[in-house]
Amino acid sequence: LEVNVSKSHVLHLHKNNPLIENFFNGNRIDSSDMINDIGVDIDSVLHFDKHIDRIVAKAYTRIGLLFRGFVSRDLHVFRQAYITYIRPLLEYASNVWSPYLTMHINAIEKVQRHFTKRLPDLHDLSYRERLSLLNLDTLEYCRLACDLTLYHKVFNNLTAWSPNEYFNVSVPPYSLHFVSHDYNIRKPMCRTNAFENDFYNRCVSAWNSLPSFVVKSKSVASFKNNLKLSIYLHF
Repeated sequence: LEVNVSKSHVLHLHKNNPLIENFFNGNRIDSSDMINDIGVDIDSVLHFDKHIDRIVAKAYTRIGLLFRGFVSRDLHVFRQAYITYIRPLLEYASNVWSPYLTMHINAIEKVQRHFTKRLPDLHDLSYRERLSLLNLDTLEYCRLACDLTLYHKVFNNLTAWSPNEYFNVSVPPYSLHFVSHDYNIRKPMCRTNAFENDFYNRCVSAWNSLPSFVVKSKSVASFKNNLKLSIYLHF
């Protein structure tokens, strides 16, 4: 096994951890307060502020290139270019870094607001109207749907994670008449915001409130379709 030590770094979790020197084959590996792991920036306290700042800045840059590079102003062309080249930047691996602070949620959503506002004939419409005409969802909804889809995969053994190992699955009491399916999750006591907004906890209430026909979807594709249908019916 060959390792390029000059390009390797050690991330010490928690800011109060002592910076212990690490070596590989006698070569010292430098420590870092942030690393990029498969495209996601992670710091020593497992915050994703820098990652969000980076993807937002990169998305704005691509929007600028898009409007400068396309002669056509056809809405369909711009929509297709947006969902192909820009939106994936804002959605990639969101199960890992999905924000819970309002400033981060707004910063990400503002990118899509900015893009739709620049489109011809749409700048005088509201954000909701622009999304409706473009057949786009809010980025906040997309992250929620992504999380719930992964919950569905876990419960249907489509991942390497066992549902009972990562979720406290319980039969809801009859008094909880709003719980409409058999995969109810009991949310643990969360003493910190970070733990409460961890992937396994942040969508428990949303998951428990889903109708049975959504949770029992036979495939991932049908789950996504039924999820969107249930959201439209609910609101």
